[in-house]
Amino acid sequence: MIIIGAAKKGNMMKDYLGDSVYGDYSTGELRLYTDNGEGPSNEIIICGDTLTCLFKFIERALAIKISMKPAAQEEILKDKLQKSSS
Repeated sequence: MIIIGAAKKGNMMKDYLGDSVYGDYSTGELRLYTDNGEGPSNEIIICGDTLTCLFKFIERALAIKISMKPAAQEEILKDKLQKSSS
C-alpha cells in the first residue's frame, strides 16, 4: 500500500524520479517533466480528477492499493474549489 500525504504549497522542491524525469509541487500544481540538462521539457500538469484517475491507473497496472490520508484529500478539494471559483 502506498500512502499519499498532503504537501503544502511551496514546501516541495524539484525531485529527481529517475530516467531524466522530475516531479515538482512548488507552484501548487503537481508537475512532471523531463530534463536532460538542456532545461525542462515534456511537461505534464496533474491536478484534481486527473490525479485521481492516475492513482486508479497505477492501482490497476501494478495491482496495488493507494490510500490517501484525510489531510491530502482535504488539500485536493480545497485547491479544486479555489480554482473553480477563480
